[in-house]
Amino acid sequence: MLNESIAEYLSEEITELTFDKTGTNGNIFVDMFPASPAKMVAIESTGGAGGNFIYGYDMPTIRVLTRGDGPNPFDAKALAEKIHDKLQSLKAVIIGSTTQTYIIHSEAIQSGPQLIGEDDNRRIRFSQNFRFQIRNKTENRE
Repeated sequence: MLNESIAEYLSEEITELTFDKTGTNGNIFVDMFPASPAKMVAIESTGGAGGNFIYGYDMPTIRVLTRGDGPNPFDAKALAEKIHDKLQSLKAVIIGSTTQTYIIHSEAIQSGPQLIGEDDNRRIRFSQNFRFQIRNKTENRE
């Protein structure tokens, strides 16, 4: 749910990004890293810390992978930095238009996007990780 909310939020905030929940169109993907389109963003769950067992608060982490459309790193890095700016230090905000998540706090784990090299088609990739504290009421938590 958090990943979908982030995908929706980024597509609303960054004009060059589009999210399609079906995963067949757009250039933001959740828990998948397809070969096309060339320029794309993938949001993956990476675990996180255990949530509060009484109150509905969780602390998930995610990785955001950004791939450019060629060997020039500048466009891919610029997009990754826009994503960093949008996700760093969110506080007390609901994100996502159809899949909403209440973000208590977010923080980047690194100081910015990290170059992780090229894929098999010589397209530059950047990675960055974020940790969140979110409100997540469940049947057994307030």
